[in-house]
This record gives sequence, structure tokens and C-alpha cells, in this order.
Amino acid sequence: MKRICALALTTALLLLLATPAVAKQLTAARVCGAHGCTTVRDRSVVAALAQGGDPTDPPTRAAPFYRMTMFLEHEGSGEHFTVAVVPSLGLMRGPDGAWMPMSGAPARLLAQVARRHEPFPAAGLKGVRPAAKPTAPASDGLPWPTIAALAAGAFAALAAAALAVRREGPAQAEG
Repeated sequence: MKRICALALTTALLLLLATPAVAKQLTAARVCGAHGCTTVRDRSVVAALAQGGDPTDPPTRAAPFYRMTMFLEHEGSGEHFTVAVVPSLGLMRGPDGAWMPMSGAPARLLAQVARRHEPFPAAGLKGVRPAAKPTAPASDGLPWPTIAALAAGAFAALAAAALAVRREGPAQAEG
């Protein structure tokens, strides 16, 4: 499933950025926090911010995040897509909901661009998959191997008693 998501995301990005007769180009990135945004128009910085790795598992906990909108230009018209970026976890969530690692240069550039903005609160982050809670034991009593051993011992004692009664035969009434 992860490979299919990776292939679909890669294909979508390649189609968006394909270079037919008239190329689609990333022209700007807008990084927004809880109280404002910064727009970057340096195309080398914008291209670096758009880089993510292969899809990975969603985070197991929410964390503060930024919204980053990437703008593309194609034949005079504009397109855009928005991703969520979680710097403290080194992750970004693509427009299709797939999570990708964000490391190295893109993470450093994002830190520079977003430094004047407070991130959105963790409670607003979507797509988090909480970790499974540990399951409690079935009972606070004896562990099942001990119970099984006691049952086997009781069965053996009953079998021995039945065998002893059978060997002696039925009791004779005196009369």
C-alpha cells in the first residue's frame, strides 16, 4: 500500500511538474503559522521546500505544525496544493494524506522561513494514527500456564483415584 501511495504521489508530482511544450513550474511557497504567513518566491528555495521522501507511517501523536501552499504556473494560469509540515517530527503530509519524511535542506529552509511564525496547535493536525494502547492481562490471577498445570495435575489425581477403585472392585455388603 505504501509503495502504491509513493508511486501515485510521485506520478502526480511528475505530471504537475512535467515539461511539455509549456512547462509547469513551482513559482512560490506560502508557509503559514497560527498568526501569519511568509511567501517565498526564490524558485530554488521553493523547489527544495517541495521535497519529501518515500511515504511513511503517519505519526502516532500530534505536534505543532505549519501549512505550506505550493503555487505552480502553467500557461498563464495558476494551480496550488497545500501540505502540512510538522518540523518537530520531521514529517510532511501531502495533499492526498500520505505522510513523508522531511529532512536535511528542506527542513532547514522551512525553519528559516517559518522562524517568525508560531505553528498551529497540535490539536488541529489531521491524519495522526494514535499508537495502540497496551492491553491489560485477562485477569490479575494466575497466569494460564500455571492454571493449565494445576488442571492437568487435578485430572491425573482423579484418573489415579478412578483406577484404584476399579482395581479393588466394588465394595461387598456384609450380611
